Amino acid sequence: ALITQFSAQLLGFILAGAAASLAGPWALLALQTLAILIGLVATLFLPSLPPLEKTTDEDDPNHVHDRGWRTGYHIVIESKRLYPVFFSTLSVGIFFIGIFMVALPLTIRNVFDGGQFEIAVVNVCFWGGTIVTTMVLLNRHPIRRRGRAMVLAVMVGSLSLIGVSLSTDFYMVCGFVTGWGLCAGVNMAMSRTIMQTEAPAQARARVLAFYNLGFLGAAPLGAMCAGFATELLGPQLATGIFAGMMIVFTLWLIASTPVWVIDRHEDEA
Repeated sequence: ALITQFSAQLLGFILAGAAASLAGPWALLALQTLAILIGLVATLFLPSLPPLEKTTDEDDPNHVHDRGWRTGYHIVIESKRLYPVFFSTLSVGIFFIGIFMVALPLTIRNVFDGGQFEIAVVNVCFWGGTIVTTMVLLNRHPIRRRGRAMVLAVMVGSLSLIGVSLSTDFYMVCGFVTGWGLCAGVNMAMSRTIMQTEAPAQARARVLAFYNLGFLGAAPLGAMCAGFATELLGPQLATGIFAGMMIVFTLWLIASTPVWVIDRHEDEA
């Protein structure tokens, strides 16, 4: 699923870079409309699956208490394996997505005099890195120390962004962004794996919904903060500061939560 998503995004950025230079910005909106229509048609062929029946009773410690929309929140917060992943994902939404959406395009335009083609190239570097990582994960044994892999990927990705903040030419930016993409592939795969394997089967959809709320819901806040920081400090310095804050937060997460010891279950197929 991830490699399908990443490949589609990679193709989208290639098309966007070509279409915008040939036909103008309106072509991007036309491509987006076409993509949404394709997705709409695809959803019509999805099977309608019934919800899972409850297999536990009130006395079972694994029983899921239905609290409505709060069910996913309570399951995540009360789980020693889920809440560190959620907080890590929340920090990615604030610090990394703000850089990706705001600071990085402004760095290309304001610092290196790039346009839509250069922005497309950088996005191809990022998503190309995630595709390479995903291909590697598909062709190796499952990672056992999932929490450790997730936080180390965040740390190395942050160091790559510090490299972006220190870059002196466009090619250096492309290289460091590719490294960031390689790390992002590990982080996204591990965080989603942990959320799905640790969530109770009867409430997996609600847990994943809460996970996505943390990832995508924090993105507007991260973009706004990145915008203010970029206006005050410049895009490259803002990128370095956000990456440094991400490192500090991840070190706190390792020291104060059990994220470092989250691993694969022995009974997993």
